[in-house]
Amino acid sequence: MGKLTFKGDKPKKRKRTENEDRQEPVKKARGENINLDGWSTASCVEDLKGPCIVLGDSNRDRNDEKEEKAATGEQHVVLQVGEDTIATGKDLEVVADTVNFFGGNDYPGIHKCEPNKVNQVLTLVPISEFEKSRLDTSKTNKFALKTHHNRYLSSTSALVHAIGDNEIFTFKKVDIANDTLGCDEPWWEILNNDTQLVLEPSESSYRVKFVETGKISEIDGIIDRFVIRVQSKNTLKGSRILLNDTEVENTPNLNKIVRQLYKETNGKIEINGELVKRLKDAISTGDINEQVIQEKSKYLSKW
Repeated sequence: MGKLTFKGDKPKKRKRTENEDRQEPVKKARGENINLDGWSTASCVEDLKGPCIVLGDSNRDRNDEKEEKAATGEQHVVLQVGEDTIATGKDLEVVADTVNFFGGNDYPGIHKCEPNKVNQVLTLVPISEFEKSRLDTSKTNKFALKTHHNRYLSSTSALVHAIGDNEIFTFKKVDIANDTLGCDEPWWEILNNDTQLVLEPSESSYRVKFVETGKISEIDGIIDRFVIRVQSKNTLKGSRILLNDTEVENTPNLNKIVRQLYKETNGKIEINGELVKRLKDAISTGDINEQVIQEKSKYLSKW
């Protein structure tokens, strides 16, 4: 219970002044203390935005030996693309420090992985179930996966040039209990209609396949759920931190515009220095209305 105050008490005014003095440093520290330049594990559907890597764990049932392999990345498998096919690789960087927005700080190696090659990075393209647009997709769990050379992953295991039914995937979150973390780990199943993405062991590597849901083979070592790593700044909490950090700009109009863009794109717009600079320049030249329309149009393209 807080301290009781009464009419005429002078300390009340001092208390309010102290609170006001504390507010601005708290907002600044939040952005300064969290490095959003790296990668984070997607822990909710709102985190599924922008570039990502799709990771599998070749040893689900961990023991000490497997944890040693996990620390070096040996047991982690990542989707990576060729010119016309999708395959897997293991050339990943396991960083010492990472920013994740679930659990504590002692994460298994798979939640510290970052890409080493451009062909390991796929871009999540949100799909609205009602309008094939990027608007109204903040809660969607349907995405296409776009490669670095503008192809799309298909449930036929091919890479194609356009999005159709075979290229729209449902991402289903599966929480796995982890006693070490003291919380659930966020994993994802990737589905297309009645089929599911799996990685099937093949000699020293894995084959990318889509099998009928409910008929997944019990072959030892098959991978049918994945960790999705995204850029930290694009996560729900990361983008909110960036949104709050714009308040230190001391430009009320800019703050209002950024927040409105964030709201109107349902959190899909990427808040970064480049966006702020474009908006600042437009404000100074009197072209802000046109610039706002241009920024929103990036999330209204249809296919």
